[in-house]
Amino acid sequence: MEKDNRTSRFFRGVLSSYVTRALTVVTGFIITPFVLRHIGQEYYGIWVAIGQVTGYFGMLDLGLTGSARVLISRSQHEEGGETLNTVFSNTIILHTLVAVLTMAAGAAVSFYVPGFFRISSSSADLVWKTALLAAVGFSISFPIRTFKAVLGGTQHIATQKWTELANYLLQTMAIVGLLETGLGLLALPLAAVLANSVSLLLFYLIGRIQVPLLRFRMDLVSRDRVRNIFSLSFWWFLSSLGVLFVNATDYLVIGRTLGPALVTVYALTYRLAGLGRTQIFEMDRVLMPGVGDLIGRQEFDKLKKVFLSSTKVLLALGLTLAVFLLLFNRHIVRFWVGEDNFAGQGITMVFALAVFQMIVSHHCSSFLSSFLKLKSLALVRWTEGVVNLSLSIYLAQEIGMIGVALGTLVAGALTSAWYFPRKICRLLSVTLADLSREVVFPLFRFSLLLFGLALLFAEADKSSLFMLLLDLATFALSTIVGGYFLLLSPKEKKIFRRPGIIFPEG
Repeated sequence: MEKDNRTSRFFRGVLSSYVTRALTVVTGFIITPFVLRHIGQEYYGIWVAIGQVTGYFGMLDLGLTGSARVLISRSQHEEGGETLNTVFSNTIILHTLVAVLTMAAGAAVSFYVPGFFRISSSSADLVWKTALLAAVGFSISFPIRTFKAVLGGTQHIATQKWTELANYLLQTMAIVGLLETGLGLLALPLAAVLANSVSLLLFYLIGRIQVPLLRFRMDLVSRDRVRNIFSLSFWWFLSSLGVLFVNATDYLVIGRTLGPALVTVYALTYRLAGLGRTQIFEMDRVLMPGVGDLIGRQEFDKLKKVFLSSTKVLLALGLTLAVFLLLFNRHIVRFWVGEDNFAGQGITMVFALAVFQMIVSHHCSSFLSSFLKLKSLALVRWTEGVVNLSLSIYLAQEIGMIGVALGTLVAGALTSAWYFPRKICRLLSVTLADLSREVVFPLFRFSLLLFGLALLFAEADKSSLFMLLLDLATFALSTIVGGYFLLLSPKEKKIFRRPGIIFPEG
């Protein structure tokens, strides 16, 4: 019964994640041209760059969210909720303190943003106010993270995703309304402040409903318990910091060396790659609470099957995304925001390779984090981040935007893309024969299909929006049907009749 509940929650979480992400993508595609028309290319690039600056305040989380989620997921088999409430009570206090610290740090940093991006004096006042409000909005997200950790750790992923969607839609509506009043650039951070404030209350109410045992108990808050949480979160923090260097420096490098307008071009060209990568990452995020539960129960044979099955599916999705980008990215950007906002097919190819590489390393690192192998994760991520930042700065000056993307690709290939798979395969005793039989051979069959589709659609007519949508629908249907027959084993196909493949019985 527990296994069935765990499995059904996984599939509800995956389905909800995909549906809510699809709605988010559609909404984002609709709102982006609207925002561009109201604030212009340069201010849009500034806003994207400010988003990356604000994202660095996420370092102040210090790994608390990830540690709380793992600790809660590994205690799901316990009765009474003692561990749950201990983790929740200590984490919510720490996140509240971090929120206050973020507001103070944001007030200090915002004054330096105009100078860093070389903003003209006429726009400097507007830009620092925008940066300050963005920091305030971001700070409100820290207490929300505690409730996300609770919902994620107890496998209420579907509830978490629908609540996040409500936050996004509320923020989008606020952006539209505020832009129509003539606020301009300031409308974007103000919308985030309003939406996050409402969402904090919403997450509190939903957390209490979905997890009845959840209580804030001051008697469970102590220095020793905080120290225990930090013993995990420190290395989680260092790992997250390394990830930030990899994923949240491109816009800063381009904005500083090449100008804010090119940040817009780079960001819009990368948008589909980033959205696809994030959606594939979601499967890992939904999977990990169940993985933590299996580790807590020491059911390692089942865990090995979970790893092999999920690796095959995620790599197939990564290959599909790479081919999709090469075939369609240029045409989608052209119809969406215009040809002048497309950075070129060469940089799209680099994006495709880099995103596939990220999917491999993220999947393996997610399993390693569930085993609490955080020290090695942190060291490798830091190495990757430093190499990435150094290469990106140098190559941006030498060959422009594509150099920034190449810096990310090369840094990953030298570090996480080979180390994390090697580490988790040793930990789970996965042999070369296991990988060949369960992953490589099915992927080879599926890759032949993708190669055929690439040849077919490379010369297809994409001159009109109707033909482009028709090609997209045909490509999606072909990969879904082909994946079912070429990728899945007979046992895995039973997922459509009895969903037990992700957390198998035997």
